[in-house]
Amino acid sequence: AARGTEGRVYPWGNEWDPTRANTKEGGKGGTTPAGAYSPAGDSPYGCADMAGNVWEWCADWYDEAYYSRSPSRNPTGSESGKSRVLRGGSWNFDHSGARAASRGWGFPGLYDGDGGFRCCLSPTSSL
Repeated sequence: AARGTEGRVYPWGNEWDPTRANTKEGGKGGTTPAGAYSPAGDSPYGCADMAGNVWEWCADWYDEAYYSRSPSRNPTGSESGKSRVLRGGSWNFDHSGARAASRGWGFPGLYDGDGGFRCCLSPTSSL
């Protein structure tokens, strides 16, 4: 959803543009409302805030070596672990950490002001 079918570096393309995401370069010094950089910073699927603003908690358990042995399509992450995957960088990182594929980790229950959740609906959901 963040990289499109082309495997983009950033949701909008391969060139960094500080006007399309909330990162350290922008100097905001904190989070911004969801969609503040839409539509210019959106992915090809219309997903907002996929890079920067807040690290997004994932259901996957973090394993540094997981991708060396995972399926090439739709890897689901390790079965267990001590920390969870975080994706997409945050306002407190520069553009190198706010890439669409940026992957970090955090301990469940951790709160440090630059992590959050992505809320979504399946395509079959009715509003």
